[in-house]
Amino acid sequence: MSSSPPPDNILEDPIGELEAALRAHAFGIDHHSCVLVDQSFPQTAAERALVASEARETKQTSDQVHARAKLVFLENEGEAEVVLDQRGYTIDNTTTSTQLTSHTFESLDALLIAISPAYVRAMNDAVAARFAQGIPKRMYHNHEGDDEEPKWID
Repeated sequence: MSSSPPPDNILEDPIGELEAALRAHAFGIDHHSCVLVDQSFPQTAAERALVASEARETKQTSDQVHARAKLVFLENEGEAEVVLDQRGYTIDNTTTSTQLTSHTFESLDALLIAISPAYVRAMNDAVAARFAQGIPKRMYHNHEGDDEEPKWID
């Protein structure tokens, strides 16, 4: 099990954070994966403002703050419900052959690597595709006598 985020890590908008994480990992999960907004809190701008206010006062996130998502894995590996809260990403239940229920991970990436071999293959394919495009040549200029760091020209 991975360690939890530091206690001063304030989670005010778990729905937005989980939606962003799903978009960032879309290459390795089925497009039917989604945040279960009706099972998450806070949902409204007023609720997010209340959470933010409480977090500023107490310097911690309320235990009620969480987002839940349904993950559908590639290659018919199964599904999982994942909860994002102050501790990180926790597998609530799963139909995959890898039974990691109740394990908490620091990132969605770490969770997906642990539970889905198809995700790992898709991730490796995505990395290989980026390398196949080649590394752009980067140049910098520095004027004689400048005390500044070189400036990259892309």
